[in-house]
Amino acid sequence: MIIDESTLSDYFACRYKVAINQGLVSGQKAVPAENLDYEVEYRGRAIAMVLEKYPAFKKTDRLELAIGPHQKQESVVGQIVLTVDNLQCHLDGLEVLKKTPRSRSTYAPILCAKFLATPSKHEKRRLAFSAILIEKLLGSLPTIGRIVHGDTFKFTKVHLKKEIQEVSDAIQGIQAIDRSVDCQSYFRLNRHCTECQYSVFCKEKARRIDHLSLIGGIGEKEIKDLNAKGIFTVTQLAHTFRPRRTASNNTTVKHNHALRAKAILDDKIYVVQCGMLPTAKAYVYLDVEGMPDLDFYYLVGLVVVTNGKKQYHQFWADTWHDQEQVWSAFLGVIRSLDEFVLFHYGKYDSQYLSEMERRYGCESTTSEQLRKSAMNVLSLIYGKIYFPTYSNTLKEIAAFTEFKWTEAKASGQQSIIWRKRWELTHKDEDKEVLLQYNRDDCTALEKVVSVLHGIRNQDEGSLSKVTSVEEIKLTSTYKFGTTDYCVPEFDYINKCAYFDYQRNKISLSRESRNRIFKAVRHQRQRRTYRVNKTVVLRPPTRCISCGSDSLYKHGRYKKTVLDLKFSTFGVRRHVVRYVATRMRCRSCKKVFLSDMFLKIRSRYGHDFSSWVIYQHVAMRQSLKKVAEVLDGLFGYSVSMGSLAHIKRAMANKYASTYQLLVRRIKNGDLVHVDETAVSIKGNKAYIWVFTNHDEVVYFYSDSREGQLLKDVLHKFKGVLISDFYSAYDSIDCRQQKCLIHL
Repeated sequence: MIIDESTLSDYFACRYKVAINQGLVSGQKAVPAENLDYEVEYRGRAIAMVLEKYPAFKKTDRLELAIGPHQKQESVVGQIVLTVDNLQCHLDGLEVLKKTPRSRSTYAPILCAKFLATPSKHEKRRLAFSAILIEKLLGSLPTIGRIVHGDTFKFTKVHLKKEIQEVSDAIQGIQAIDRSVDCQSYFRLNRHCTECQYSVFCKEKARRIDHLSLIGGIGEKEIKDLNAKGIFTVTQLAHTFRPRRTASNNTTVKHNHALRAKAILDDKIYVVQCGMLPTAKAYVYLDVEGMPDLDFYYLVGLVVVTNGKKQYHQFWADTWHDQEQVWSAFLGVIRSLDEFVLFHYGKYDSQYLSEMERRYGCESTTSEQLRKSAMNVLSLIYGKIYFPTYSNTLKEIAAFTEFKWTEAKASGQQSIIWRKRWELTHKDEDKEVLLQYNRDDCTALEKVVSVLHGIRNQDEGSLSKVTSVEEIKLTSTYKFGTTDYCVPEFDYINKCAYFDYQRNKISLSRESRNRIFKAVRHQRQRRTYRVNKTVVLRPPTRCISCGSDSLYKHGRYKKTVLDLKFSTFGVRRHVVRYVATRMRCRSCKKVFLSDMFLKIRSRYGHDFSSWVIYQHVAMRQSLKKVAEVLDGLFGYSVSMGSLAHIKRAMANKYASTYQLLVRRIKNGDLVHVDETAVSIKGNKAYIWVFTNHDEVVYFYSDSREGQLLKDVLHKFKGVLISDFYSAYDSIDCRQQKCLIHL
């Protein structure tokens, strides 16, 4: 597998695309992208500028480097290819970096990028990738690179330390994808789909399997959290929606993906809040087209509606310098209106207004009027009105209102390609495509605003699919109706089982709640305890090294073990002191102690540790409470850290017993399984319980995924009794659903 800069770019954009390009996924067909040679033309002019401005550079038509430290190094520009093993990178130049006291001489990579006002993350990663290859070739890692960008051919220095680490991790990730058995786990839609050649087929697949990533704005982490709960489709997500009662004075709303999924499932418009739409004599619908990477706004479109009459205004900029003229023309239209509301969709248009005012200025009255009249239509929809669309984009919502663009593949990303094509050809038909696209956007915005007016004013024609969230009735998820049993005795068993379940949930508490033990803070000092028993260990008679019996005493050592002693009448404190004599060999001078003395590693005895675990696990007392009881009953001062160490030590000691219980359950004829959610330091986790009539085993898991079931019940041939969680159905054995859930 060859890893080049395009593979690296695909990895950061979509890992599933990497799997497709490597042939790990079958059945995917690419839509050919429009091939424009504007980068080739720009690269030629950029290289000519570098040669003119920096005489030290030399031109090369094509240079494939397999260089080493012995080879003469010189700064070059042109078509350059770096290849190391299965890594390959294409560059536009290499600049020699002089040797420093701390590093050897090396190259700084150079790239040309026309449509950039500042170096982007994509170009920085390409430079970092080439820097890694240069290190493999020369043995010295360059931490800087250069980018030639913009119409003025800026020669910008870029620091690459952060990106080098990102790219190194990405290379390992790409190699992991190549070794992956199940590449379908990488499948999901994201923002890259708007420019990907596989977008048509991936979207068809996502709709076919009803994938969660169809919902716009839902992140990868949230998808993983939902998958851990057993939710994998939009339909499943729709059924998780539960209406919540909100305060009447609550003006902020949070976007709810489950409600969007329900709107899609029910094919209805759900209204949480209906914002106020301002009224005026004139309504202005604004749409701006631009090149975001260059901060270049080349087309401003307006639809002005006054007294039912509609006027179109469009202002075009051939070059960067024409933007001031476009801004002046736009202000001219605004000044001609007495009272108006300026509708736009999203923040890109509002950025245009603020940026143009910053660059070219505006009268204070006009500026104040623009600020007061501007209305972002998206803010009236986001989190407040849920259309049966997968996202809140203007394209999807307007399409729901049955509006159609002139160009079927029209999109913001496509408009950038159309603009680049016009810059190469300067043909009127290419310009007209952009003008028509801008007019369609303005008309679509007008259509969406009219729908919002209808919802706000409760027009009969607009209410056929409109429903308030408050009207959604919550159907019970705990009662499925009256169960008819084929055997009447099952009804009696179910009632008894339910009663026993409820009885176990009842807890009694004392009426007087004022009897609470107050914790007494003790000074941090090591206590001395009265010794109940002294054990003098027999010293060794032979040297453990040479076997000589010529030994002599060389010191005396003591260890005090805090323990408990169980009797018929109760538990009492029991302190044991072990005394050992250190011996020394006259022959080899080896110093050693009794083996039994060395085996005493803990300050706490076995009975002491057993009592602590019993109180903590069986009696459900916290370690802090256990420490208080030890102090109050036995006078032992034990820290929380020591109790935690005891807990770990006992777990390790009885690990074999734990595995024995697991094997007995796995080899048995019957097993009951259930799971419950717990909160561990604010993070959600799950505790699984497996039991038969004799043994009980608990498992901890970070998620609710069914892989743990498969690992524990591998080759289980008995009867599995569980609830209706779908993960249990993946176990290949006979199954019975718990009667309490029927």
